[in-house]
Amino acid sequence: MGNSKNSYLEIDLDKVVENYNYIKGLTNSKVMAVVKANAYGLGIVEIAKVLKKAGADFFGVAFYEEAIKLIKSGIKEKILIFNYIKKEYLNKLININNIIITIYSIEQLNGYIDYMGDNINKLKIHLKVNTGLDRLGIREEDLNIAIKLIKKYNLKIEGIYSHFANASGNEGYTRFQDNNFNKIIKKFEENNILFRVKHISNSAATLLYRKFDYDYVRVGMAIYGLQPLEEYNNNIKEVLTLKSIISGVFNVKKGENIGYGLKTAALKNMKIAIIPIGYSDGYLFQLSSKGLVEINGIECNIVGEVCMDQIIVDVSKIENLKIEDEVIVIGGKIGINRLAKIVDTIPDEILCKLSNSLEKNYIGDV
Repeated sequence: MGNSKNSYLEIDLDKVVENYNYIKGLTNSKVMAVVKANAYGLGIVEIAKVLKKAGADFFGVAFYEEAIKLIKSGIKEKILIFNYIKKEYLNKLININNIIITIYSIEQLNGYIDYMGDNINKLKIHLKVNTGLDRLGIREEDLNIAIKLIKKYNLKIEGIYSHFANASGNEGYTRFQDNNFNKIIKKFEENNILFRVKHISNSAATLLYRKFDYDYVRVGMAIYGLQPLEEYNNNIKEVLTLKSIISGVFNVKKGENIGYGLKTAALKNMKIAIIPIGYSDGYLFQLSSKGLVEINGIECNIVGEVCMDQIIVDVSKIENLKIEDEVIVIGGKIGINRLAKIVDTIPDEILCKLSNSLEKNYIGDV
């Protein structure tokens, strides 16, 4: 497929749906599709629409603006906003039936009550409670205050959730958090506050366990082909390929410097290719002298530092290269999950940091 940009993203929507269906087949619970951070950089509207078509009836977003973007694109399914919403936007949500906000602290709730007055009970709410992650979440010592405020203002509490700290690596602590979650739910129920929707499992927990599924599981990274567990799951397909071209091919003699910093000298006579992509496109600087690209099915090492808009690769083992030959920067043999291991980061970071300026080509179910 032709493209005016030197570098662009190719996103396989069929694989997105395949991953979603695989997750859905693991559990008897429903799947909340997490599309925050612009669907991890893949395009929130396009991803939400294809997942809606696949049967998703609940979406999770980080911020108010993401929810509004989904609404404007025609999404009528439920949308849960995980993070803080500035008070000035709360009244706009009263007449949007499918947006649900999160209440995660007494201070936040009191601030909303002060601002909204009696209209506070027109907002649809999920409570987020702290069970051991110690990030956002109503603390155990504040539960009695939360119960009093919910009853006093007749709040429309539709659900409750929490978040695991290390579902992929510590079953004991995950079980501890789940026990805390159940104790908190029981305390609310003893005070006649009931929840139609409960959820705690993320991608890792959904792949590993069934006992923590509740009404929904919240899945983001696994839908996008990112591996949440140390053990590779072949049923999860990478959905993204980052493609570029060769912009120059040169010969370098043994001992000559390659790239910035005078840190890299050619260990032998070699042939290098310049690829017009760099950290301004979100390609991690940490991949300097560590990353790989794929050209003509052959893996080629990055030589020297990743530049703002270029990388240099060793192509000595490839014959007959020319300008505009295709390069797979991420994908194929060198997927996001592999690159994450090379620089000891999580695959989410690599995907989310890819620049929005990179053009997106969607293939598959479009």
